Amino acid sequence: MYGGIRVLPTLPSVKNDDNDDLDADENVAEPASSMKKVKLGKKIETGRFTNSARLTSSFSTESQFSRKGKSRPSCVQMAPNGDFIIVDCADKLVRAFNRMGQARLEIGQGCLKKPWNVTVIDNNYYAVSDPGANSIKIFDVRQPQKIVRTIDFGPTILEPFGLCMNKSHTDLIVTDKGTGRIYIFDKDGPVKTSVEPRSRLTWPQYVALGDEESVLVTDYVDHKVYEYDMKGNEIFAYGSQGSSDEEFLGPQGLTVDKHGYIFIADSANNRIHALDKNGNFIKHVVTEKDKLDRPQSLTIDRDGYLVIAEYGGFIKLFEYLN
Repeated sequence: MYGGIRVLPTLPSVKNDDNDDLDADENVAEPASSMKKVKLGKKIETGRFTNSARLTSSFSTESQFSRKGKSRPSCVQMAPNGDFIIVDCADKLVRAFNRMGQARLEIGQGCLKKPWNVTVIDNNYYAVSDPGANSIKIFDVRQPQKIVRTIDFGPTILEPFGLCMNKSHTDLIVTDKGTGRIYIFDKDGPVKTSVEPRSRLTWPQYVALGDEESVLVTDYVDHKVYEYDMKGNEIFAYGSQGSSDEEFLGPQGLTVDKHGYIFIADSANNRIHALDKNGNFIKHVVTEKDKLDRPQSLTIDRDGYLVIAEYGGFIKLFEYLN
């Protein structure tokens, strides 16, 4: 242990399924400040938000590709070309849909056991977390059924769920349910560090970058969202179990927009929490009144709309800012 960062003695094995290597950058991002952010009060900075979010479009992820009879999206992200990338944990693959909701591509058919999250490495390469196989699999969209690289974790990481890239797109950030830690490793595989919160995370399902070099994590079992710096120091903790304003019943996906606003899917309460960058509650930006049903994952599209993947298989886009 050094400064809260544990350098792991056991590195994952990297299977090169193709000679087409991804470029690696050995530089580790500078850690964010360990000083806790100051809480400034409740329900602040509301002026940017519309009185009620406006549904701009929606589509079903059921498609001609569907096999199980019901799509179950666990993650939604944006492709560089503006397509929606959907992880379907029922059909055990990843699909891309265009802006009209038409399925254009499927990735990883027969290659994934329990896919959960996806992140874009660059224009052509996508990384998919597969806790069922205890691995991260990297695909080239030009050869969507071929695994370019498999990162096997062995005993180091037990159930990799959450997945995102750092801002420079050199490192992958993974949350591990098995150890309750956050791991940072370069996109060619070797673990660089583990971020070890002082209180062990119970079920960290989703991770996103904060507005600084920090990580935001939802803990599904503890009904909380945490922000940590890269040394594992807690910047803020938000939420508890329940259905009041600042409570969750199973927080799921989260995302951060260009203004630093944080959005968290409160699945069983059928609503989206909006926080400022200091972790203060602003409002429930989308709720059951907007016909939201079991939100699972979130992202922001290139037009600045909030994109919500529902567990029942719908993708909905909302305008939420004035």
